[in-house]
Amino acid sequence: MKRNKRDVGFWQQLKAAHDAGEASYAQLAAREGVSRSSLYAWMKRLRSGPGTTEKEAVRMLPVTLTPMPFAGLEVELTRYRLRFAAGADPRYIAAVVRALAAA
Repeated sequence: MKRNKRDVGFWQQLKAAHDAGEASYAQLAAREGVSRSSLYAWMKRLRSGPGTTEKEAVRMLPVTLTPMPFAGLEVELTRYRLRFAAGADPRYIAAVVRALAAA
């Protein structure tokens, strides 16, 4: 028995035809000469999203990371800019801000 190997693009075209209302899955399977079980299996894979088929390429987007110069809390008052390290005691921060705001 000869087996036809079809690529992901073939199945994506069939899914697009179905989604556009051109034909039912049964009609598409008959028209393209594929079994309904194969068609249903591929439609399930494609509904699961990209990257679910073995031969489908993973798409990567370029990303630029910019280092953060400060990782903590920054409080800006009228005359002051205060920087507190991550994990600083909130009571201490409040006390400093109150003292400087009153000055």
